[in-house]
Amino acid sequence: MKITNSTVNKAYKTTLRIKEELSVKKQDSVFENTDVVSMSQQAKNANFASKVSKNICEDVEANYSAAKLNALKQKIQNGEYRVSDEALADALISHTWEA
Repeated sequence: MKITNSTVNKAYKTTLRIKEELSVKKQDSVFENTDVVSMSQQAKNANFASKVSKNICEDVEANYSAAKLNALKQKIQNGEYRVSDEALADALISHTWEA
């Protein structure tokens, strides 16, 4: 067999093409074996509520004494504590923008 520049060039191009095909197949196989995680709307709402609750608790703990917190806790347990709808909505909106 006579080896010429065109023979070497053809073999080199064939080798490159095969390497590219194998590389593409390898990349495709990586995506075939991945998992996808999604959250239901209910889970997203629960996650949001948890974050809001955590932020409110942190604010309360940072700004009030133990005596005030115990008095507030007692009012809540007795059903005597009332929150206005407007105040609650304002707090939720402000915490949403901060998060």
